[in-house]
Amino acid sequence: MARRILKELMTIDSSNETVSNDTVSNKINYIFRGDIYLIDFLLIHPITNKELILNANFSNSYPFRSPTLRITNINEHPDLVIHPNVYKSGDFCLDKLNNWKPQIKMTDIIEELMKIIILPNPEYNIIV
Repeated sequence: MARRILKELMTIDSSNETVSNDTVSNKINYIFRGDIYLIDFLLIHPITNKELILNANFSNSYPFRSPTLRITNINEHPDLVIHPNVYKSGDFCLDKLNNWKPQIKMTDIIEELMKIIILPNPEYNIIV
């Protein structure tokens, strides 16, 4: 698990084709606590260009179980507070998280999150 997470961090931190430098800022904060890895990805909102803080909690069963993800600075983004795929708590619905496979990487998750911010997915409408 640790080796895979570190490899993914290095992939995200360097420029690559999957997640552009316009999406992920060069700031990634991480804390390792025993078997749990807590990582804050500082993303760039695709519309407002403000920073989004995506908190990822990786358990020791990663990559066989998806990480727990939350946008922690949700209140700084009024457009996301009323977004149909984002809860007021900062939790959100993504197809890749709901249909998790070990082959899915954080770059895939970040890419899908940026897509639903621009174009919400009506299949995962959480507003009732």
